[in-house]
Amino acid sequence: MLARLLAAIDRRELPPSEWLRAGWPRIVLLLGVVAPALLAGPIRYVTGAGFGVAFVLGALVSVAFLAPFVRALARSGSSWPRELVTSAVVAGIAVFAAALVYNRHFHGLASYRTPDEMEAVDGAYHIANYMDFRRMPEVYQGCVALYSLWEAARRLGSKHLLIAVNAGFMLGRIVTAIAPLVIAFALLHSFRAARAAWWSGVAVATVAAFYLQYALVLPVELSPTMGGFWPHLFAVVPLMLIWMIDALVRQPTLRVLGLAAGVVLYRYTYALNLGDLLLAFGGLLVVEALGRTRWRTAVRVLFVLGAAAAAFLSWRCYTLIREEFGLWGWIVAHEVMTAWVGMLVAIAALAVPLLARPARETVAGSGLGRAIRFPIAFGLGSAFYVHVIDKVPNKMQYYFQKWDFHAVVLLAGALVVLATFWTAALVARARPPALIAGALSLVLGAGAVVTLERAFASKQEGFREQVFDGPYVRSFPWVMPATVAMIDHTLKHEHAAFGGYLSKQYPMFLFTNALFGIYDRDWFHAPKLHRDTGYCIFWDHDRFPRFDVLPEKQCKSYVQEPWHRLEVCHACY
Repeated sequence: MLARLLAAIDRRELPPSEWLRAGWPRIVLLLGVVAPALLAGPIRYVTGAGFGVAFVLGALVSVAFLAPFVRALARSGSSWPRELVTSAVVAGIAVFAAALVYNRHFHGLASYRTPDEMEAVDGAYHIANYMDFRRMPEVYQGCVALYSLWEAARRLGSKHLLIAVNAGFMLGRIVTAIAPLVIAFALLHSFRAARAAWWSGVAVATVAAFYLQYALVLPVELSPTMGGFWPHLFAVVPLMLIWMIDALVRQPTLRVLGLAAGVVLYRYTYALNLGDLLLAFGGLLVVEALGRTRWRTAVRVLFVLGAAAAAFLSWRCYTLIREEFGLWGWIVAHEVMTAWVGMLVAIAALAVPLLARPARETVAGSGLGRAIRFPIAFGLGSAFYVHVIDKVPNKMQYYFQKWDFHAVVLLAGALVVLATFWTAALVARARPPALIAGALSLVLGAGAVVTLERAFASKQEGFREQVFDGPYVRSFPWVMPATVAMIDHTLKHEHAAFGGYLSKQYPMFLFTNALFGIYDRDWFHAPKLHRDTGYCIFWDHDRFPRFDVLPEKQCKSYVQEPWHRLEVCHACY
């Protein structure tokens, strides 16, 4: 019934077993278990429902999304040895991305300190936002998908928030790392008859993916992690989901509906780059309207009108936040305009096989066009707004520095796909025109990577400290786990409520108090410890003299590697 309905829209008889591209490893479906948690936040924000109800509704929406693809999911298209190989590669890079920057000294939660001792604080405010989200849905203008993931993780077993926070970081890094390989392996399915081409493509995809993760993507991702820009970091998840939908869904109507759903999820994850995404979505609608799919005329007109609406809304999004570029905020700066050049060079590399006539003959029927059109569209949208924002008078760097992050990680992933395709295509059939186009494309891609690495060189210092366990110059903990454990033990032993904690470090002060339920912004700026009966208060020794003289104080010292011995005191009433 669904197949007949969809055929009535696009007039193409495509059996349900072919609604997805084949050849990608089914191991990635394991990530689908987090979908209800991601959807619960937006559903709760829009409907006002309790989290439990929103989670159930998110699960139902997830099932409804996957249901049309049951037959296609059952059709792998790969032999079991190839399925095993691709699954192993995807699992390997997932572990690599998740574990490489997890540092035991920081329990995965490193902050950043600049040479002038400026410290990141945004992460603490997101803990406070999450605490608000547990009580009410109207939080952070609806950018709450990360908070709902944390809440689901805590309710489903990870009692401590630190574990849930790390789960969000790791999910973002994993999805960003595996998405290019999933799409690349789907492209390689076209070369399955040419054994040498398939294996060569797998080898290049693996090497390119691991290299770009280490040299560019993970350092760029770790910067917002250390800076506390966590919803911004987490928004790569819906962005990569949109890319995979566009590249892998062959049924046209379901593809367009999936893209629209991805735009909505992105908006409720982090909306800074929503204008970029709306421009990209509008561009894809135009491509669909002008493409070979046998859409009915009314549908084509609807797509064109939708593209115009998307362009209008994109500019509207920009005008709504234009004043924000006058606001100051802490951030580790990179060379934005150098990155802008790198983005344009990457887009040019991706465009060569679509525009060069000899290359188009090689590309025909491979699926490359659909695999890279979204990164091209999003990259162009982001590059456009970087150029526009660069001309804003008296702008501060905070939001300008944030703008290109999503486009850079998406284009880096697309270069993995590009390298995989050209390797397989040229091994399968190395004709001179294709060799020239492939060489040009790959040279441009290499130039883009070099340029982007240079643009983001400032991100390397914190990255290397975390990967190689120091020496720690820029890294500093968001929270001392030993302090948290001591506070928790004291409260349980005294059967008391938390009356507040004063720390020598402002980010640690914000974060720790938020963990224990004090997250009022006014209290942060003028803290007043609760010394009423039934409360315990805590402070760092030798920093707060008026509490150090309390006769009822008790202090405990401990070593938190790799720092010196710390001493925290408490008094209970």
